[in-house]
Amino acid sequence: MSRHKLPDTRASVTRRAVICGIETYITISFYDYDPPRMGEIFIRAAKVGSEVHGMLDSLATIASVALQCDVPWETISGHWRLTRFGLGSGGAPGEYSSLLDGVAVVVEEMLRHNSSVVGEPFPRSPSAVGCPSALPLLSPS
Repeated sequence: MSRHKLPDTRASVTRRAVICGIETYITISFYDYDPPRMGEIFIRAAKVGSEVHGMLDSLATIASVALQCDVPWETISGHWRLTRFGLGSGGAPGEYSSLLDGVAVVVEEMLRHNSSVVGEPFPRSPSAVGCPSALPLLSPS
């Protein structure tokens, strides 16, 4: 399996979301294919501490390398969805089961609307979802 790194200059889109009460910024970058294909992800969360920050950074790096080795996002997302640990675990139906589940959902929304990569406005999420007592998912300002 060979790795196909992204070019130095590439299209990307960043989305701000509040997941499980944590302000999160997710950036995905694309290969210059037609249609664009995701090749990289960055996850930044505010006020989570160095351990959670390090875990999210490591997971994003592993996911990025997997994407560059032709692992489809759906495979990665399938392992992140409905995970239950730490923040958000055991929430009511319609809520994220964890921070990682929330990231997977937001990225899937971003990919469904990847026209925003070429400068079109990102649509507001049709439904607000979150963790217990968390702020709803926000669209970028």
